[in-house]
Amino acid sequence: MLDGRAELAPGPAATELAGEAVAMRQAALRRHGIIAPAISDPRFGTFFRNLAGDAADGSPLRIALISCADQPIGIDLSLDCKGTSFGHVIAAHPTMSAAASAAS
Repeated sequence: MLDGRAELAPGPAATELAGEAVAMRQAALRRHGIIAPAISDPRFGTFFRNLAGDAADGSPLRIALISCADQPIGIDLSLDCKGTSFGHVIAAHPTMSAAASAAS
């Protein structure tokens, strides 16, 4: 059951979710045997956590969250640039991804 969708403003909660999104994405890539050096680099996660926490300078990062039972099951990290927003990190919780695959 879907509990909700939300977008988070920059701040501590957004910083935590950005880190979780990167970790989810890294886990999905490992699970599928995909080598992604850029995403594995610790600076990748640091970049998104720093942007997510930057409330003072008007961060271009947008975080969309889908939750179930108060747990994030989908997180989208999108960047705004020149009037366009594009998804950069799209992550699904590993348990939910496996359940969706088994159901199809």
